[in-house]
Amino acid sequence: MNDMIFNEHFVRFEKKLKRTLSGKLREKFIHNDIITKRSRWATNAYLGALTAGNPEDYCEQIATSILLDGLDR
Repeated sequence: MNDMIFNEHFVRFEKKLKRTLSGKLREKFIHNDIITKRSRWATNAYLGALTAGNPEDYCEQIATSILLDGLDR
């Protein structure tokens, strides 16, 4: 996969996670490793599902689930 495409989606998921953390879970917002890891996982899941031929909305659902799952614990 092209690095430019990966970075584009990574930044998108990173912003989405930061918005969620800043609105609800402020204490986790300071942990950049959490943001980086989850954004990378979500990006990989999204691009993998897209490459496998899944519809974009399904790929987005998978990635968002990975991005946000368990953060309220």
